[in-house]
Amino acid sequence: MDTTTATSPSPGPDAGTTTSGPARRLTVVLVAVLGVLLAVFAVVAYVLTGGFGSTAPGAELEGRWSGTGTVATCDGVVCPPGEEAELVVDCSRTSCTVEVLDERAEIQEAGDGFTASGSIPPWHLGSCTGGGFVTGQWSLDLTLDGDVLEGHYTEQTTSSCGPVVSRTTTTTEAALDLELTRAGD
Repeated sequence: MDTTTATSPSPGPDAGTTTSGPARRLTVVLVAVLGVLLAVFAVVAYVLTGGFGSTAPGAELEGRWSGTGTVATCDGVVCPPGEEAELVVDCSRTSCTVEVLDERAEIQEAGDGFTASGSIPPWHLGSCTGGGFVTGQWSLDLTLDGDVLEGHYTEQTTSSCGPVVSRTTTTTEAALDLELTRAGD
């Protein structure tokens, strides 16, 4: 008895699918157009942002700066004749911050220079006995002159201490003129 087994070829991965010429051309054209649009978008974004580096206000200040601060104003507090000063400026893609009194504040453009300001944290302020409050603000104005960062740092505090009926209010101000160079220069 002669038994013969007939085998048929197995269908390939494209079996059962047919793509007509016009549909295939349309797919290719759509993919090409999408690719061109993405390339144009990338070029426009690059041009508008000035490149892919940081374009944040103050980006040229990024780094560690150190130098001295000489007393410019000393009203209501005991001020030393001069102090060592250090600033650290960190920049992301869109903003730069400076750390002052263990807090970060965003740097803004101001005329030919830069400015930052913030509240003095409570742990850097004195306290009142008998009730009341103490608040404070700081401000920093900076100008980059070649390799030297010049500026002015001011702290102002207001305290209103004692019982409400006899509360005394005191305001203090201390300011330093800064001259800093990049640490390591």
